[in-house]
Amino acid sequence: MYLRLVCYYMLQAIFIWAQASSAVETYDDLYVGCFTDATIKRVLPDAQLISDDMTITVCIDYCTTLTDTDSAYAGVEHANECYCGVAGTNYDRLGVPEDGDCDFPCAGDNTNICGGINKISIYNGKFKNHQNQ
Repeated sequence: MYLRLVCYYMLQAIFIWAQASSAVETYDDLYVGCFTDATIKRVLPDAQLISDDMTITVCIDYCTTLTDTDSAYAGVEHANECYCGVAGTNYDRLGVPEDGDCDFPCAGDNTNICGGINKISIYNGKFKNHQNQ
């Protein structure tokens, strides 16, 4: 009887873990790249949000719901910063570092990367909105 209960609970745990793993959102299709950024001339200059709960989703949602700008692109930087901009911005004007230079875990979700020091991970938020429609 004890062995049966142990097996039952182990299977339950595996099932719950599998469901949680499949629910994790990936951003590979939205990822534009890692770019060098500067405080005096932002790569994505339209709007910004700083939050200790920053995630890629929080940033994309923030940028794509702005009513006063057409911010289709979202960028996360320094673990807790979000910047918004439009398509056609010259993202590489300050340089294109290696993807590994964007290596800060997001403040609100350490399983995803939110840029680095003067390095911004840019995502196509407009594409996400089209996927969800």
